[in-house]
Amino acid sequence: HNGKNQLILTITAPGVVEPMSLTPVVRIPKLNMVIPFPVTFTYLTAPSPTFSTIVPAKAKTTVASPIQVTLLNFPGVSLKADFGIQFRWPSGKIIPASISEFLRVDPSKDPAAIQSYQVLIFSPVGEDVLEGAVQMWAFHGQYRRRVAKTGAVFTFLDATSPEIVGAVSTGIDAGIDSVKIRMSQPTQVSLFMNNAKKEVAQVLLGTGSSSLGNVLYALKGPTLIGIEMSSHDEASKSAQITFVVPGASKSGLVLG
Repeated sequence: HNGKNQLILTITAPGVVEPMSLTPVVRIPKLNMVIPFPVTFTYLTAPSPTFSTIVPAKAKTTVASPIQVTLLNFPGVSLKADFGIQFRWPSGKIIPASISEFLRVDPSKDPAAIQSYQVLIFSPVGEDVLEGAVQMWAFHGQYRRRVAKTGAVFTFLDATSPEIVGAVSTGIDAGIDSVKIRMSQPTQVSLFMNNAKKEVAQVLLGTGSSSLGNVLYALKGPTLIGIEMSSHDEASKSAQITFVVPGASKSGLVLG
């Protein structure tokens, strides 16, 4: 700026490994000129990426199933290959998910900015995919040290294992494998299962000790729940169970 003319430059600051402060300069080689910034530029610690939702939170070991994942505070992504999403077994085995497509939750944000993403992935299959509860990890290919992690919240099921296919809380809600219930008074709940080898003998609530993002389970137990009715049909390998969930002093998610 010489009093008459002004030049405005728009730049993209490169990423750095650690927080730091520095004074950038503008170099104009043709004029053999170096112009320092009038102020110090500071890199701040970025918020940690986290999982917000995983839907559904289970898959068969023999079928590649679609799973919708929402990630928060994730570095800017331009290609599917920038996403690294993995399933991690308690044994230490790591198997990556297949990334199908992704969507920026807020399209008005700069594509390179830290933001939220909805990512459609497909669960892995093969002999290494074993039944059980696993962790999920997510990271950007260029920032592998910033990892979003869950507890063992995702479950792989053997195709022949019993599976809850319906849930009803009487007069309140219905779902596939979860329902809302009253906090103020006891609520009757019925569950319906496929691939059942025999009738259900026991119901436990409050078995969750892990968290997904900032979601904590309201009840820690385990608490044994009395059964009102339990039936099994040998021909269809189906089962049904009805029980009453007691009221609670606070609201929140409960595993069982």
